[in-house]
Amino acid sequence: MLRKLIFVVSAVAFTLASCGRQVTPNRTESPSGLSSGQMQIKFTTQGTLDFVNNWYVLAFNTSGTGTEPYAKFGSQTQNWLDFSFEIVVFQPNANSQVQAALWQFGSTTGPNGPQKQAVQIGPIPSQDLFVTPNCNGSSTQFCVTLNRRIFITQFNFASPSPSPSSTPMPGGVQNTWFINWFVASPGGNPPGQVISAAGPFGVTDNTFVQQYDVSTTFDTPWNQALPPAVPQAPSPASQIIGGEVLNSQ
Repeated sequence: MLRKLIFVVSAVAFTLASCGRQVTPNRTESPSGLSSGQMQIKFTTQGTLDFVNNWYVLAFNTSGTGTEPYAKFGSQTQNWLDFSFEIVVFQPNANSQVQAALWQFGSTTGPNGPQKQAVQIGPIPSQDLFVTPNCNGSSTQFCVTLNRRIFITQFNFASPSPSPSSTPMPGGVQNTWFINWFVASPGGNPPGQVISAAGPFGVTDNTFVQQYDVSTTFDTPWNQALPPAVPQAPSPASQIIGGEVLNSQ
């Protein structure tokens, strides 16, 4: 009897293995088919996206210190406090394609001490940074898919003028990232006139926090209440109602 039981258990285990099934789920499986080292960020608005009249901004603090890169600190006057990078998603005109531009904020030594400088980085290979303009089929959400390495090998701000570098900068990208969502008016280098931002206080908010450990695999969505719970944006196309970050270790 014992031999029969052992045989049955072994047979069942073999059958499950041959079917490719596992008793416990694979918790490190990449979300949404992302490859190792990739991240995808979703940006959702109340109304139909308008990439010509609104420039959509994803702000990053990849330094491992500080906190969110808040819109109220995103200017030369505020020395781009807690800003490491921005990805700006926009459409130059109605007949052009939706594009993604990458900006880096690095410190230089000025007469008044360390000062940050904004530099647009490119061209970025399309496989390392691309936009899907209509992720949800309703034209209210776009997705940015990126290879995290675009934040590692960038510009050397320690040189007299920013120059490409093949090695990570000291104090550069760490595992702890903060990400924020803005909408800005068209133009600017980088866009500086923010008209809508995540958080209960809009463009002046300093309470919204989205912190991520990019050394792990995760899928983390967030949602924001519609007005009047948050300040009214100029248009439904600029009213942020949610986002999501997917990461593959």
